[in-house]
Order: sequence, then C-alpha cells, then structure tokens
Amino acid sequence: MEGGFLRKRATLADVAALAGVSQATVSLVLNSVADARIGKATRAKVQKAAADLNYRGASKLRQGGPSRLVGVVMDEFHPNRFAAAFLDELRDAAWEEQCGLLVVSTRGQPELEDPAVATLLQQEPVGIVYASLFPKRVAVPEAVANANTVLVNCQDTLDRLSSVRPDFVDAVVSPFEFLLARGHRRIALLNHEHWNLFAQDRMTGYRKALDAAGVPFVRSYVRHLNGAPDDGYMATLELLKLGEPPTAIICGNDRMAFGAYDAVREAGLLVGGDVSIFGYDDYDIARYCHPPMTTVRMPYSEMARWAVERLLNPGEATVNRLVAGNIVERGSVGVVKAAGH
Repeated sequence: MEGGFLRKRATLADVAALAGVSQATVSLVLNSVADARIGKATRAKVQKAAADLNYRGASKLRQGGPSRLVGVVMDEFHPNRFAAAFLDELRDAAWEEQCGLLVVSTRGQPELEDPAVATLLQQEPVGIVYASLFPKRVAVPEAVANANTVLVNCQDTLDRLSSVRPDFVDAVVSPFEFLLARGHRRIALLNHEHWNLFAQDRMTGYRKALDAAGVPFVRSYVRHLNGAPDDGYMATLELLKLGEPPTAIICGNDRMAFGAYDAVREAGLLVGGDVSIFGYDDYDIARYCHPPMTTVRMPYSEMARWAVERLLNPGEATVNRLVAGNIVERGSVGVVKAAGH
C-alpha cells in the first residue's frame, strides 16, 4: 500500500454484507434519516454491524458541519453502481477530514461544464474531484487542470493530473487465478466493447493470465459486448454450444453474469456445478442469486480515500494509481468435475 493511508477500513458495503441488508438501508440508518421506514430489528442489526466493524463513515456526520468543501464534477449521475457507491464513499472520506461535498453533473458537455466549474471555484474548495462514469481518457477543462484536481475513473489525455481508477487488468487476473486453483482451464471472458479503456485492460489481463498459466488462447472464448444482461445471456448460450465449452465464465460486470445464469439454466446445467460464473461490481442483488454470485467488489472506499488524501496533500509528481478490487466468494464458482472436463 502507498503512503500508509490506504489501510483497509470497513466500508458501507462491508456493513451491509454483515447486517444482511442493502447499502441504501445502512446509509439511512447510520445517517439517522427520520422518515425512513426501517424496523427496529433492522436498525439494531445495522448499528451492531457498524460497531463490530468499527465503521467510521457516519461518526463525524453528527459532529457539526464541515469547515471545507471538496468540489465534485461528474459527467453523469446515471443510476449505475459506480456513481452512487463512489459518491457515498467519497462523502464519508471527505467528512472524516471535515470536508463537505459540492457535486455537479455536466454530461461532459463544455456548455454545461464550464459554468459548473466556475461556480464550484467561486466556493473556494480545497480541490476538485473530476470523475467519469466509465473509465476513459478525458480532455480536462483548463479551469479544472489549473486547480488542485484529482481524476477518478479516468485519465488526463495530457497526463498533467493525478488519477485513481480500478485495476481492470487485475480484475481478470485475480478471478482467473481463483478459477485455476479450482481446476478450471477452459475459461471464457465476457468483455465490454473494444473501445472502452477498461475492456482493453481486461483483455490485457486475460492474455497475461493465460500466458502465466500456460493455457492456450481460444478466440471463441472471448466476446465483446455492451454489458447488458441480454448480452450475457446470448453470449453464454453460444459458448455452451461450442465443441469444448468453457467450464467457467468471467463476466465484465454482474449484469452480464445475471444473463449468463439464465443461459446456463436454460441449457439444463447448474451454475457453480457444471459452469462456474464470476461477476464484477458486487451489486446488492448478487448475493441473492441462486446460487449467490462470486464476484469482485469495486474498490470504492480505497479510491475515495486516496482522492481526498491526494487533494489535501498534493504532490509535485503526477500519479496514476490503480486499485484492485476484492473477490467476494459465494456459490457460483465450483471445482471442475473429474469426469467430463
């Protein structure tokens, strides 16, 4: 770990998993939202889980208002896993440093972005977190580039600004090694479309993992998709019709994995028994699948804390930091059967 400040702390997701509730429920309970219709028993479970894990995210929210502001510029507030979960963790990380958040969404359009950034800078924030919904290279507005800025989930095309994003090479290497340890060698990859920065990284990780294991590359085992459940479903049906179908499938997100589940069942096979499925994101619903989904949890907390720490302690050199996610082992990955594989 870098600089000592990335020691693992309990996250909102950890509390939710221990209490057996959604992250939204945890947030409502720990932030004492009065109108939330949450039963006493559930509130008690959440509070106990937070205490057991020494979760610090909500503790400073009740110690008075922030003394400083962090500006946040996001291209989209699309209701996907990244936007909601990252902002939640960023809020907690900022509050730990007695900073509040001022957030704007710009759709990446200059006519919206320029006035939004100007408004943020008028508030004299300690810095700006410039974030993208999907990992990509971005042309950062000059006003942002000249401020104390950290990029999240994206990289500056001119490499002037420090950034932090998930390590999507490791996002395939770690699951691949996990599957190898359970006897799998015919491992498919449901990747995103070629143009995505994270799809390119995942492909690099896949080839790296194959080479390290001495497993030959099979082109038909790789599919480039747009990430929807239907894509995962159709691609998995095609994979299962191959002469030597894969025994395991690594999916670029949990949504494609949901579709893969349906395809495996439609083929009369068992998820985790006949075909192992690995997701990515750790959506709340992943643990309620049948069987519960083995997946990779995005490193939202680590990214948020690194971004805040970097804003408060800017260095002279530009740093592009990659943070690996954590494997959440459940029931969708099994050991390869001795017969037939």
